[in-house]
Amino acid sequence: MEDENASISYFLGTDALGRDILSKIIAGARITVLVVVAAVGTGVIVGTTIGLVAGYFGGLIDDIVMRFVDAWNILPGLLIILVIVLVLEQSLETLIIVLAIVSWPGAVRLVRAETLSLKNREYVALARVAGASNTRIMIRHILPGVVNIVIVTATLGTGNIILLEASLSYLGAGIPPPEPSWGRMISEERQYIDAAWWTSLFPGLVIAMVVMSGNFLGDWFRDRVDPTLRQL
Repeated sequence: MEDENASISYFLGTDALGRDILSKIIAGARITVLVVVAAVGTGVIVGTTIGLVAGYFGGLIDDIVMRFVDAWNILPGLLIILVIVLVLEQSLETLIIVLAIVSWPGAVRLVRAETLSLKNREYVALARVAGASNTRIMIRHILPGVVNIVIVTATLGTGNIILLEASLSYLGAGIPPPEPSWGRMISEERQYIDAAWWTSLFPGLVIAMVVMSGNFLGDWFRDRVDPTLRQL
């Protein structure tokens, strides 16, 4: 066993194979950023599109979408992901897809609510009178009004995606080897936690700090774009 505590050469110590913990964390950050950007981006695009359509057309379409979202939110997200990963081949692409699948309902609710408000504005009514199609109205007149909501949703969703990815990697159902992963680092090193506690502690601290930073950034941005909160 070659675990070393922190030193000048290895700032965060080394693991059982003598590998630098800091280097592994940095390498894992690259994969984490890729997964988060792809999963959150896909989920937000899908959720925004569905929310726009449901909020703009209303009626039966809105009822069907919202009943589906309500039913989906009852289901445990982690369990759904585990089932899908077990059915499909475990890969980076599969992980991104399943994380995107569980991230879109939040965007649907927020975008739909904002669309319900915006579609009755005077400029939207004028666009209808001018003969603009529904698609053009949604893209040119309503979508710009929900962009701030979309950005807040994406920012706040980042922390959740990171936690899900880390949980899956810890359970062995996340990013497959040999790609580095913060969650798998914790899983692989937990057997050495008594003798080399730093090998699991530092990846866990990085996950916690990144998640909290994402949440703080999302809260700050929400306060900036929401006029009702700015007045408080």
